[in-house]
Amino acid sequence: MPDANQFFTTANSLAMATAIEQGDIAQMQALVLSVDINAKHRRGMTYLMWSVANLQLASAKTLLALGADPSIDVEDVSYLSFAMNAEDISWLQAFVDNGGDLQQMKKGSPVWFDVIYSQRWTHLDYLIEQGVDINAVSDSGNSLILKLASLDEYAQIEKLINLGANIKQTNSAGVSFAYSVQASQLSPKSPQYLYREKVIAQLSQQGIQLPVPAPREVLKQRRSLAH
Repeated sequence: MPDANQFFTTANSLAMATAIEQGDIAQMQALVLSVDINAKHRRGMTYLMWSVANLQLASAKTLLALGADPSIDVEDVSYLSFAMNAEDISWLQAFVDNGGDLQQMKKGSPVWFDVIYSQRWTHLDYLIEQGVDINAVSDSGNSLILKLASLDEYAQIEKLINLGANIKQTNSAGVSFAYSVQASQLSPKSPQYLYREKVIAQLSQQGIQLPVPAPREVLKQRRSLAH
């Protein structure tokens, strides 16, 4: 367990950190007027991320309700990025329940895209229920289903297409969603293979037949149209 003294150097800040560690909600509420709830302490530590470091969900909920800013990064990790990867969905629900912004961008991508790397599909379903834009794209033009295709997560892709995901998205490198499906090296023995076949059928139903042009050809076409 991390040592609060490494991060918090004043009596009030250390008292708040201790209350957070112990899940002492009454003490946190008593101390909140004597501290800056969003202050960055040594190594950028915040009270909210201290609750994360100590896996104190009750403390995190209290801090969020008291106005802690979940968008502040500590060593390149924010509360929301942690919540996307946490096994317990309650961390994410606490963020939403306290008015958190699910449209945050991080390094050019919607931060909620993080759920796919930890395969938190329950989290993804919850985010969709909360109204995230399933057709949001990164600065490089990658959509959620494009990213999922690169990971061969076709069960999730099929679900998203049924919910209205745009299958015609092409990123800035000329990689289309259809090309990503086409280029997959998925084994027929994989549990995802049947879902890939269903996705190919969905492409066909929307007028996209494989094979489709490679990225090099797409970029060539773009250049010719630009001149």
